[in-house]
Amino acid sequence: MDITPLFDDQGQCTHFVAVQRDITERKKQEAALHQAQQRFQLISRATNDVIWDYDLVSGEVWRSDAYAGVLGDSPTEIEPVMESWTNFIHPDDVGRVLDSLRKVIDGGKDLWGSEYRFIRRNGKVAHVIDRGFVIRDQSGKAIRMVGSMLDITDRMAMEQQLRESQKLEAVGHLTGGVAHDFNNLLTVILGNTETLAELLDEPRMRQMAEMTVLAAKRGAELTGRLLAFARRQPLNPKPTDLSQLVDAMRPLLRRTLPEHIDLEIVHQPDPGIVEVDASELDTALLNLVVNARDAMRDGGKLTIETAKVVLDSHYATQHPEVTPGDYVMISVSDTGVGMDSTTAQRAFEPFFTTKAVGKGSGLGLSMVFGFTKQSGGHIKIYSEKGEGTSVKLYFPQVQGMQQPAGQAKTRADLEGGTEHILIAEDDDLVRQHLQAQLRVLGYQVTAAASGPEAMAALDAAGNVDLLLTDIIMPGGMNGRELAERAQAKRPGLKVLFTSGYTENAIVHHGRLDPGVELLSKPYTRMELAEKIRAVLD
Repeated sequence: MDITPLFDDQGQCTHFVAVQRDITERKKQEAALHQAQQRFQLISRATNDVIWDYDLVSGEVWRSDAYAGVLGDSPTEIEPVMESWTNFIHPDDVGRVLDSLRKVIDGGKDLWGSEYRFIRRNGKVAHVIDRGFVIRDQSGKAIRMVGSMLDITDRMAMEQQLRESQKLEAVGHLTGGVAHDFNNLLTVILGNTETLAELLDEPRMRQMAEMTVLAAKRGAELTGRLLAFARRQPLNPKPTDLSQLVDAMRPLLRRTLPEHIDLEIVHQPDPGIVEVDASELDTALLNLVVNARDAMRDGGKLTIETAKVVLDSHYATQHPEVTPGDYVMISVSDTGVGMDSTTAQRAFEPFFTTKAVGKGSGLGLSMVFGFTKQSGGHIKIYSEKGEGTSVKLYFPQVQGMQQPAGQAKTRADLEGGTEHILIAEDDDLVRQHLQAQLRVLGYQVTAAASGPEAMAALDAAGNVDLLLTDIIMPGGMNGRELAERAQAKRPGLKVLFTSGYTENAIVHHGRLDPGVELLSKPYTRMELAEKIRAVLD
């Protein structure tokens, strides 16, 4: 209602004019519009897709907040222009993508789509699928585009992991068949040459027969490793204490290593019992030690560790071959030359080797891989170029062979908190995984991809209770240096390190001082929650 007073010549108010309007319909429309806006905002936040709206007349582009996650930036720093997108398309893809977009806008089609590589702020490459719908005016001129972008980097990584697993499986079937048939041939060769060596009296001929016997035995060893990789090696598994097995091998391992390589063996108290073929595990462990020795030609430290670990359902979803449960881990870590990611991906392939010709068969790690899988276990390799390598073998713990452990905690039992945690992790997949897990636990999370980026985030943040940092990171600042600088600025700041190396290997490599808080990769969700609370409390 609008009311207007009327005045006479003396300035006295004599009348009022009132106009009353029925705005029921307008209020309904405003409420409906508000509800639609809220619904759209909720949908754009709930979906993993980046929703975008491109005004072709003004050139302005609106994007949902999910775009900041793909780009690796804060939403307020992204300008509503096309260059905030085109400048980050991979140089080898940008021409193709923009050309396909122009053809749809200038042509008569309404649908556009493209798959391409996208450069994040930290320089790492993401793979995305982008789709859009063109809106035209009555004359057919394109005036607007609405679409969505989906980050498929994680999916492609999982598909690549599956392809690698399938490739190893196929190679295993092939090599297993060849090795089996070749063993039949070697049986005949070896048997006949041994007989000849016994029957021949002439020394020179006997020597030739004995050389043939040795060559046949070496061939049998190679086929044995092929069968181990193919998981067709006959095994005799029995309940085994891995700590006792390693201790029994100590003299042999020490003799295998030169004096300029230090050997350290560390056991967690009562790690549990596993069911394995002890003699084959001896061979596998010796192969790992020999590989580590060859990677440390100038000396270094070799650490062997046994421990009880839990691989939970979340870890199993990322590694389909893993059955959730209690495992006993044995790890071999060195401070050698290390491997890049491409080499590490091929490390388990038979006949693949980085050693010089004649220095290795390329079957050592493949044998370890096959033996571990055949024993129902899981194997993981971590390596950093110039830093070293850690190979971890996980074998299912045999239940009932020792004091029963407490029941595994359920998701509802996981203890979280509301503290502010700053993550420093250069691996995109690990960083995103950590962010998601910590937020589910209730924590406030800020993430950075390098040491300098983490320091900038620390300066910008109000309160940070815990720094959760990887040890080896790019950017000219490793995890230890980051922790030192961060604690110099915030003396009360708690620090938790993470690494693919076992704790004892890292502590004694000179990278960290003894007594630091460390969470070894891979860790389960329960281990993450418990370790963070232990450090914070």
